[in-house]
Amino acid sequence: MKAKKIILAIVIIIAILSVLGGIFACLWFFTGIFNFLKPANDVWTNQMEKALNVEGAKFSDYSDFLKEYKEYAGKPYKLNLDVSANLKISELDSETQELINNSKIKLESATDIENNKAQNKIGLYSKNSEVLTLDIVANDGKFGVGCKDLSDKYLAVSADDLVDYLKKNGNYNKDELEMMSKMFSGASVDPYELLYISDEDLKHFDDTYRNCLKDLISKDCYSTEKDAKVEVDGNEVKTTGYILTLTGKDAYKLAEDFSKLVKEDSVITRIITEKANLMLDSMGQDKIKEKDVDELKNKLFDELLKELKGLEDETDSAIQIAIYSKNNKPVRIDINVVADDEKESLISIEYADKKNIYTIYNNGKTYASIVDEYEKNSKEERVGKLTAKVAGQSVGTLDYEIISKESENKLNLSLDIPLANVSGKINIESKGNYKKEPVDISGLISFNYNRESAEIKFNGKMEYGDVSIPELTSSNSINILKLSESELNEEMSKIAQKAAEVLPERLKLLGIDINSSDILKNTTSPSVSSEVPELPETPNTDITLPTTPTIPNGTSVNTDDIQKSIDETQKMIDQYKGNTSIDTTQIEKNVENAQKILEQNKSLMNSMPQY
Repeated sequence: MKAKKIILAIVIIIAILSVLGGIFACLWFFTGIFNFLKPANDVWTNQMEKALNVEGAKFSDYSDFLKEYKEYAGKPYKLNLDVSANLKISELDSETQELINNSKIKLESATDIENNKAQNKIGLYSKNSEVLTLDIVANDGKFGVGCKDLSDKYLAVSADDLVDYLKKNGNYNKDELEMMSKMFSGASVDPYELLYISDEDLKHFDDTYRNCLKDLISKDCYSTEKDAKVEVDGNEVKTTGYILTLTGKDAYKLAEDFSKLVKEDSVITRIITEKANLMLDSMGQDKIKEKDVDELKNKLFDELLKELKGLEDETDSAIQIAIYSKNNKPVRIDINVVADDEKESLISIEYADKKNIYTIYNNGKTYASIVDEYEKNSKEERVGKLTAKVAGQSVGTLDYEIISKESENKLNLSLDIPLANVSGKINIESKGNYKKEPVDISGLISFNYNRESAEIKFNGKMEYGDVSIPELTSSNSINILKLSESELNEEMSKIAQKAAEVLPERLKLLGIDINSSDILKNTTSPSVSSEVPELPETPNTDITLPTTPTIPNGTSVNTDDIQKSIDETQKMIDQYKGNTSIDTTQIEKNVENAQKILEQNKSLMNSMPQY
């Protein structure tokens, strides 16, 4: 009976200890009640993560972003956007401002990344009537520009033809031509490949760098200050301080140990090499090797340590980062310089009720401050106002609203700087879940300075899904680098004639009065002019020079008339050269003969005695 009582008592005691132990464990891990028993470096790190709002963040969280990004990264999409402006700028004349303010640009864009295709239609409109629209298409290493009002075909060029043209007519070496060939062909880096990091590598970063500061800094550098009284938003608050103090010697050792950690990290070397080679390959450049990256890393950190070498033996001064907490919640961070037992503040951050105060000090006194007063402060929604002061004087304010939800994103910023008479707004909004439906986009960007103002508005729609992008073929495009000079002139002439028919009425919408002849004059070179003026009379080159100079009535041979005829004929040749309807070959021969005769006459005159 007695034994049973003893056993029962032991069981009860173990049960009580187990419950207390569980409670203690929960308090240890989930509350700050026993922070004073935890290592100072653990508490400092935890409080800093809370203050910076990165508590529990890990490198491996990046994989969630990659999975979401992959869902839509390679999908075709189309975007329609209308853009308009309203300007009131004294430097611009009223006619120019009116033209801009009455105009609108419509953008219709379609992109198929996987098949390397894209199309952009850029239209200029005035009072909702179309003036002109350019259609730019790229696919399979070809680029084309078209305008349905001026031609039924795209003026196109292929990457191969362009590189061949540059090779023949430019001064480029083999490497430059290869790089241009890659660029012009439309080859590009897959964004997902560039961003991708495997789960195994992310785990390596977590294991190696997640707590590296705590692991690399000696525990002796951390300390705790109980019942520390600090100021938070003008009020004295009793807190517990968790302080990290790094002397110059400590800072140098931290830099040295961190450098060694990164230098020896083969995973970082491999990832940098892979990503760099993706970009180099897309530009037609030679790839690099891992040993090249290792050499670069070593050089970078060696130079850093060389710059910090003067701190290696410094023990009399230190940087101090102190986090003050109340009820396990950070209320203030101070960054100070400590020298000869004297402390000077550099930066402080105060976390008050719905208010953060950021202060920069100069010689221990407040120099500049930013107060962030917020109504909402969550991952999905932030609404508040920033107020900046310098030397006690208000500089300006920035009202903000940032919303990031599955079917709604919004960025509203409103800036006001009274001292400079400057104000501005940025309002960008999207509604809709891009994974399931078209997304409506709208925005406004405005700027005001004194009486000057500029405002740009845009609205449109973006949608993921199938897109239709035309192929550039021989039936719908003209490869301009394959045309002869005369063929190219003929095509340009057709476009110029069409422009003369279409543009005068269209440009009237913009308030521009221009007639067909003006357009032909400004857009058509003489070689493709529709009207051929009469040829000037060519100089008579059938001149026989006497072997012995004859000076009639004591006068010399007049060479000015010959030179004048030559000059006029040369102008005519320049004007009609390249026009297939006019053969300038014989005229050029006549000019050559006339020039020879002129030189002979000049030589003859120089050799004659002077009277």
